[in-house]
Amino acid sequence: MLFYFKNGRKYFKRCRCWVKRKIFKIKKDISKIFYLYLFVYNNFNLYKTKETKVTRVKITEKNTIKKAINKVKDSVFVVETYDQFNNKVGTGTGFVYKIDNNYGYIITNHHVISNSENIIVTNISGAEAKAKLLGSDEYSDIAVLVVDKKYALKKIELGSSSNSEIGDTVFTVGSPLGKKYMGTVTKGILSGKERQVEVSLTNGSFIMEVLQTDAAINPGNSGGPLLNINGEVIGVTSMKLVEDEIEGMGFAIPINTVCQVIEKIYPEALETANFATDK
Repeated sequence: MLFYFKNGRKYFKRCRCWVKRKIFKIKKDISKIFYLYLFVYNNFNLYKTKETKVTRVKITEKNTIKKAINKVKDSVFVVETYDQFNNKVGTGTGFVYKIDNNYGYIITNHHVISNSENIIVTNISGAEAKAKLLGSDEYSDIAVLVVDKKYALKKIELGSSSNSEIGDTVFTVGSPLGKKYMGTVTKGILSGKERQVEVSLTNGSFIMEVLQTDAAINPGNSGGPLLNINGEVIGVTSMKLVEDEIEGMGFAIPINTVCQVIEKIYPEALETANFATDK
């Protein structure tokens, strides 16, 4: 009798342990099912539709030159030159810096218009006009053209190259490769001032003092403006001064020098020009 009693107790304990294990497993399975339900409910949204909230984001660009570009773009011309047989011999850029009752006055490079019989300028609207050469200087590479007033849409403001500082934001407006890309804008900084570069001419060479920039200056940009962030001209770009093998190094003739040259070659063309107030 005692034998059956002891074996019964052992059997009861084993059954109780088996039941506990089963209950624990059931609880564990129920927990898994519950957490799976929560995951599906929250992530797949089976029973309700969440409201989508749309937020309007306004992006503001700092240090933009959009205003400056809009201020000067109507002042820039494509300059094309032709020989006596009406063959195109040169392409460059120019800009209107003065308008009087009859004419608009354009600054460009001497090498753009040299050895030409006819000069045709095209404004940003695509209107073409014949321009007349008022005077030029081979050494400074500056020339002044005149065109009928109706083609000169707007004059540009002349700044001060001496007041410009290294690191200032600058940009160019020009016609790389001709009319197809007229009005092209490139942006950079003023990389250097009072740079001494050697300029070769037919009768020898000399040293010119120029501004240096990393803004791209390509064929067709010659004679175009180098401008500060206010849209004031601080220099006249010249491809003649660019070394083909060096990237990111362009040069411009300081506007202060340009004004001195214009005063010598054609004084009347400088009168009433619109200068920046900080000059």
